[in-house]
Amino acid sequence: MNRQLRLPLQRFVDTAPEGSRIGRKFNNNIRKADMRAMFLGILLGMPFAAGAVTIKGDGRGPTEPESQRQAMAALAEAIFVDVQSEFTIRAKRGEQRESEHVVRSRADLPLIGVEVSGLQIGDAYLSTALLDSDKSLHLYLAKLDDLRREIAAIDEQIDKVKGTQLHALLSDLITLIDQYEKYRTVARMLGEEKAPPAAHTRTAVQERIRALEARTPTLALAARVISEGIETQNLYVFPAMPRGSHEVTSLGRMLKDQIATRLSTVERPEQASHLFKGEYEITKDAIHLTYRLLDAQGNTLKTRIATLAPEAYREFEYQPKSLSFDRLLHEGMVVSSDFRVELNTNRGREDLMFEENDEVELLVKMTRPGYFYVVGHVVKSAENYSYLLELGEGDGARRFIHYVNGDEVNKWISLGKFEAAAPFGVESLQVVAANEDPVQRLPDHRYDAATGLYFVASNANEGVVKTRALRPIRDERKKKYSAETVLMFTSAAQQRR
Repeated sequence: MNRQLRLPLQRFVDTAPEGSRIGRKFNNNIRKADMRAMFLGILLGMPFAAGAVTIKGDGRGPTEPESQRQAMAALAEAIFVDVQSEFTIRAKRGEQRESEHVVRSRADLPLIGVEVSGLQIGDAYLSTALLDSDKSLHLYLAKLDDLRREIAAIDEQIDKVKGTQLHALLSDLITLIDQYEKYRTVARMLGEEKAPPAAHTRTAVQERIRALEARTPTLALAARVISEGIETQNLYVFPAMPRGSHEVTSLGRMLKDQIATRLSTVERPEQASHLFKGEYEITKDAIHLTYRLLDAQGNTLKTRIATLAPEAYREFEYQPKSLSFDRLLHEGMVVSSDFRVELNTNRGREDLMFEENDEVELLVKMTRPGYFYVVGHVVKSAENYSYLLELGEGDGARRFIHYVNGDEVNKWISLGKFEAAAPFGVESLQVVAANEDPVQRLPDHRYDAATGLYFVASNANEGVVKTRALRPIRDERKKKYSAETVLMFTSAAQQRR
């Protein structure tokens, strides 16, 4: 990003979602909703049952519908934080679940049985979205029962058909499996530990579909296969992402463009009624591409699969260049549902690709008063380093730290606008937050007059390790909290169409 265009820190005054606080049961340990959440719940007429698993999101906006939308987004974000925490624990134990690859963002999470209520204060509307296990868990379990019956019904037909009919049934089956694993994931967050996995794995069904398909020799043909039968209006198409990576490649960009030309699309995710999200898996002699159509509630409506022959992709960059750095940055991240920091852009936070001269605004939000600082990591062919981002005009180390007071809690704070410029490649921002002043824990840094940056390390991997080594230790007795979030994006020259 072009840091010469960095703007002074300023408050973001547009509407933005309120944060959320969670009181929930995890591994049979019950957390009670805190007094603040309980007070707000009483104020809004929302019940808080002691011992229940409750997840809450707050939102504000100039209209009631907008504040409700923001509250639902905050609720989904709160659940996603816990989902990622559980996946991290599983990965450390060596236990991999297919649902880890199904739930990639809050937009993938289906929310049912959510109670929304609110009030108006002055010109602003405040809303609360509440997902409570006492009222919602039975809905998820009923949905799982329905999906199991639908899967069983397909099983009864699948051995009786061939050709295009078999392909259609297998496509429906993999859509149902995706749905099942998503509902099962949320049910687990609400305290249900006995829901069995789907009767089939996604991998096994995908292999059967691929066995029926010829390899597509061009991206244009792959785009036709992927977009076939997708008639949804107001659709946003994401770049296809390499499985296990947050980096947008040249191949992913081109696939997005090829697919989008065949569909009725919008320019930004927030304008869309449906999302079309893709990922691809690289094998020795092919690339397996999968796209899923999602509605606004996170339900998987359709699944499309294509297998690319080498001649379709060999002229594009398809291998993520920073996979080891990507894993280091994301797998070691500290997340917490009761003290959370979020990082976003005015163009969303998922699958970010910026072309030359694109302008983007960076935004931070915290769910409690506290401090944060930002470490930037650059992983490019011509550059590889980490640096501290200046957030204000303070003296010494204070220029890197921003304090979020009570009035700023759950509101978006702008870090300024940036412009994508050469050299291009992968960049990431790592936000570290704490409720105690981190001025003594900032990574060592030096000023570089040539770039105007405060370098933390001459290698991004080293920069991540240095930053994580200095994070505060969580201490419930002394009320010490810390949290972290990261945002990865790719910049590139304008691509020929």
